Amino acid sequence: MKSSILLLSCLLTAHISQGIVIIKAYEDGGNVVFEGNGSLDMTGAVYVDTVSTGTLRVRPNAAQFQSLGQAPGSPNVDRYSLAGPSAPGAFGTGGTAVTTGTPTGDNFGLRNNGFWVPEGYSSNDPISFTATFTGVDFSPASLGMTRGTSYTWTLDSGDTIVLNVIPEPTTYIAVGGFAALAFFVWRRRKSATATKSATA
Repeated sequence: MKSSILLLSCLLTAHISQGIVIIKAYEDGGNVVFEGNGSLDMTGAVYVDTVSTGTLRVRPNAAQFQSLGQAPGSPNVDRYSLAGPSAPGAFGTGGTAVTTGTPTGDNFGLRNNGFWVPEGYSSNDPISFTATFTGVDFSPASLGMTRGTSYTWTLDSGDTIVLNVIPEPTTYIAVGGFAALAFFVWRRRKSATATKSATA
């Protein structure tokens, strides 16, 4: 139930927040997929340098995720540090860097004290990417990521990057049933209120 509430909270946050990148990580047929969408206000962000795109990589115990190097000759990335705002030290226990898989979309990356964006990224430009890591899962022997947890990187501007580790499909069923029940109760109360008003 806690994971269901967390998921609902994250979904609501995605709709009401400004300047946020939401990343969802989920298992898919023997792979783990990271999908990210959103935009960021770079005001106050501390620029470090511009580097070559690097590689696809995930290392949870170092809070490191990179969806980089989508194609030969792809643009470089700008690296930024998080000086004052918060960042998680880890989003799992897996300590071996996984580099096997396929990235698509924009270059983007995270680490425990910074992040990567496409070279020349301007505030509020859209960011969208998908990174599929093959032959791994959330188990302790692999990435060691806990379903239903959420991790947040906060920029100086107040914008956030949120990583949500998606629960198992059964949780979605529970969330859907919970929402349907709430809607049913609301409709019944609304109908009852309308009936009383009509007979008054």
